[in-house]
Amino acid sequence: MSVSCVLATPAGWTEIAWTLEGVRQQTISRELDVLVIGQGPEPPGRPSAGTLGSLIWIDGGSWIHRSTAAAIGIRAARHEYVALMENHARPSPCWAEEVRAGLLQGYAGSAGRFVLENPATLVSQIDVWLHYPYCVDLPEQGDPFESPVLPWHNVMYRRSLLLQQEQSLEWLLLPELRLQQALNLQGQRFCLCPRAPFFHLNCSSQWMALLTSFDTSRSAAVLRAESWSSGRCWLYALLWPLLGLRRFQLRTLEFRRQLASITHPLEALGRLALAEWVGAAGEAVGLIWGEAPEGFQSRHELRLDHRLNSSELLEYEERSRRALG
Repeated sequence: MSVSCVLATPAGWTEIAWTLEGVRQQTISRELDVLVIGQGPEPPGRPSAGTLGSLIWIDGGSWIHRSTAAAIGIRAARHEYVALMENHARPSPCWAEEVRAGLLQGYAGSAGRFVLENPATLVSQIDVWLHYPYCVDLPEQGDPFESPVLPWHNVMYRRSLLLQQEQSLEWLLLPELRLQQALNLQGQRFCLCPRAPFFHLNCSSQWMALLTSFDTSRSAAVLRAESWSSGRCWLYALLWPLLGLRRFQLRTLEFRRQLASITHPLEALGRLALAEWVGAAGEAVGLIWGEAPEGFQSRHELRLDHRLNSSELLEYEERSRRALG
């Protein structure tokens, strides 16, 4: 069964060249349609489609959130299986075939094993601990297994299930955790495929990592407190410094093995503490004021010049130039 791959770009072909090269190298590339959701008419410099089934540019208008672009792609897709991909992640050649096998077994969503593409900075390493702990340390040749949670991006879903949801796709995909929770409540199941690695460029920019921690915690707090009274929300919000301390204590215990194995554990502890206190502040803001304003984090999420530090950005730009040929 063929797959529609959705890839959003705010800046033309250059910012998806590295990812697109990986998609062209898939073992089932002929069965893949790639839908590129841009912010206007197609720019010059279209790369070769290679053996892909098709490579289509879609003018998505002036979208801000990646979730809006993903929703446009889902509705435009021709196939039942749809993969929501990122411009800062590159799939291994077997990724689509292995992940699709999970859907063929009846799962609603399927994803591969996370591999950190830029492990040189503590910022990117800590970002992995915070956001991808469940799909990192998987055996390389392990069999697919059922998982209650998947990454928030680089996941393949059954399109018909997404279109059946009562809430809008734009809302469910911001963040994608909402969609996964909705599917879980409907009795749907997910699959992780260790033999299908994808290589992810994590935040190596400290300010962007902190913004991500703040914004994801803000969204998570809104979801968790849907049934809370206003008094309980205010109490938790006012105690945010203690919440930050508790978060840090729990994370230190959770990541004690990783902290013991790195070169600069004290620096890592400092950065982890900062991330957790910023996250606690995000929770407090979410409990009192709700969701982030339009485009708060999403204006930066797909901007590699915001996501990466200067040296890694130069390396990525060189890779993109090579990928464009």
